[in-house]
Amino acid sequence: MTKISPFKLSLFVKGGRKVHIEKVTTDLWLFLNEQIRSLESGAVSFSQFKSNVLVRASFLEPIFSKQNPVDRLKSDKTLRRAVSKLSKNVELSRMVKHWKKTDRKSSLEVRRLTKAINESADNFLKNQNFKSKDGRIFKLGGLAERQKIKMGERIAITKAMEHDAKQKGMDCLFFTVTCPPEMHPSPKYGKNSYNGTHLQESTKFLNKKISSSFKELSKKGISRENSDVFGFRVIEPHDDACPHIHCLLFIKKAHIRTLVEEVLKAFDYKNQFTYKRRLRNDYKNKVDMLMMSLLLSKINECKTPSIHFKLIKTVNDALTPASPSSYLFKYMFEDYDAFLEDDLYGDSFGVASWRKFVGARSYAVVGWKGFVTAWRDFRKISEKTLLTVDKKTSKPALLAKGLELYEKKHCGVLVAKLKQSHSPPHLRMLEFKKLLDSYSIEWVSDEHLNKFNEKTKKKIGVAVNNEILLFGLYEKSTARNAVLSSLQTIKDAFRRFTLMVTPTLKTNYPRISRTHITIAYFLSSVEQYEIFRLISLTRNRDPP
Repeated sequence: MTKISPFKLSLFVKGGRKVHIEKVTTDLWLFLNEQIRSLESGAVSFSQFKSNVLVRASFLEPIFSKQNPVDRLKSDKTLRRAVSKLSKNVELSRMVKHWKKTDRKSSLEVRRLTKAINESADNFLKNQNFKSKDGRIFKLGGLAERQKIKMGERIAITKAMEHDAKQKGMDCLFFTVTCPPEMHPSPKYGKNSYNGTHLQESTKFLNKKISSSFKELSKKGISRENSDVFGFRVIEPHDDACPHIHCLLFIKKAHIRTLVEEVLKAFDYKNQFTYKRRLRNDYKNKVDMLMMSLLLSKINECKTPSIHFKLIKTVNDALTPASPSSYLFKYMFEDYDAFLEDDLYGDSFGVASWRKFVGARSYAVVGWKGFVTAWRDFRKISEKTLLTVDKKTSKPALLAKGLELYEKKHCGVLVAKLKQSHSPPHLRMLEFKKLLDSYSIEWVSDEHLNKFNEKTKKKIGVAVNNEILLFGLYEKSTARNAVLSSLQTIKDAFRRFTLMVTPTLKTNYPRISRTHITIAYFLSSVEQYEIFRLISLTRNRDPP
């Protein structure tokens, strides 16, 4: 029988709320401090220390792959992060074990915990301000603000890919794949054959399967890197919390059959097309029937027990009023609605809660390798830097930032200026992608030591055709609203005053209350002395 970690067992019994996470983190910190003292005193070797720690807390194994694991284990923040991650894993197990028929996508407890996490993250983000070199203050905003930015970026990328596919004469294939029956905790139809697979493992299984299909395509000359196939994939749960993936891929008509065959081979759980990795004798005939239904019928779709294919034309007509991007918007807006509506019992919030606990990325780009990272990094380049380089070098950054370069006469001299571009974001993205493929672009990194004395690299700029463009530098700012800033200053000062004075007063004057100390803080030193003198008279003691 496998031994369960006492920390995992504690979370399973108590739950994953913040107070329980803090308690388990404290217990873990005390245990690790004892082990670290033994290591530093030479009582045990490092290998024995690692073994002792992993026997009690196997979830800390990833930390031992770092350069300086001992310093990391001394940090309460590192431990709290590890325990929080473990608590999500445990809560998912508890959710499946106690699944109710009324639950959809995720349990009520998981939704409540997600709401608490979101509120905490929202408050943290709203209090984060950054200051640029020229003294301008930037606010991060809350979760809703960040979701708006992400949504705008996703819509623009989707439209850019659709526009690119139209220019190249490509078709769009939309398909859905799911897990085998034994991974469904509570299926709607058929016999329940659930084998206890954890939801996180089911998600990894599904992602691995879809990735293997794309690798097989590359072997046959249909490469994501060369934009022979590109698009998106969205992961979400069934009503019983088992994951499934929606893929929307742009591909040439000549390659559709190859893509369908590779997906069939990966997700043929009923062995209708393959058996022990070998093609069945009637494989070709069955695939021919599927392709006829997909390409030649009016409905342009076909199904197997675990896969559903649908062909969507990139050029709209009377028979296909919906564009490829509109199919994807449905799933993207579900994620967006969860943060705006904040409806604890809604399906959108259930899907968002499931993704939060499983750790699944809601929306991933297929193909256009490195595009999203490059787009975001070029947006970080300082505007002042763009005014000092030639127009060709600054072009990718201007497209990413939505700016245009123009010249204005000042005192008889032409001066370069920047203004907002009126070009639609998806067209700017498409032009940016073409420049990304044609330019020589390298990232500039700086090596430094982090707080655990580990060597790490941080990107500080981009080299475009051997011309270095540095990112804008920002530092955390404590600047806040004037009233809030004053209140925070008083609060911090009072906290220090209380911590300094209270222990002494409580020892000498047991009758003194927090109210007396609070009143005394806001009075002058003479009035403070008078209050303490009156209190001291009741105990016949000299005032402090």
